[in-house]
Amino acid sequence: MSASQDRTFEPVEGEVIHDSLLKILGTILFMIFLIPLGGSLVWAWWTGAVLLDRRISWYGALLGAIGFLAGIVLVPFMIIGMFRRSRLIFGSECLQFVNGEKTVRFQVPYANIARMQLVTEQNGKFIGIDLHDTRDPKTLVDDPEAVKKASGWHYKLADTHWAEPMGKICDRLEEHLQRSAK
Repeated sequence: MSASQDRTFEPVEGEVIHDSLLKILGTILFMIFLIPLGGSLVWAWWTGAVLLDRRISWYGALLGAIGFLAGIVLVPFMIIGMFRRSRLIFGSECLQFVNGEKTVRFQVPYANIARMQLVTEQNGKFIGIDLHDTRDPKTLVDDPEAVKKASGWHYKLADTHWAEPMGKICDRLEEHLQRSAK
């Protein structure tokens, strides 16, 4: 755990990228769709009914149960998330990831970024960030050494639901890094 973990950081002024309300609503609708679909698969397996001219195997019932439970559990979390929206803030000296109004989840001064890169994996894209000093008092990153060991980066800014594509976010971060280096 870094020394910055026990301190509070305030959101800075700067250029803001919000999360996409459309992507959040799309995810909620998908999760709502999983509830009856999953329930139908379990029901068809349990009763031996035919669904779309096919009998449902135990594997289909298991997937249905997982989908049903995921929908039931995740819909309320996504709805709550709509009211605690996230944003990236490109401040004059640092990058922040903020939840809600004031909860800073990640902060790294541009001067502490050793390297960064847009990475494409099977699961999607992320911006990998390595730090010069993981114990920098102006840096807030959850367990950077464990993340580094698991992923090869001190921090992974994931493409979850941002209103702009990761390539554009990476370009903006690069611009801010170059400005701060001057």
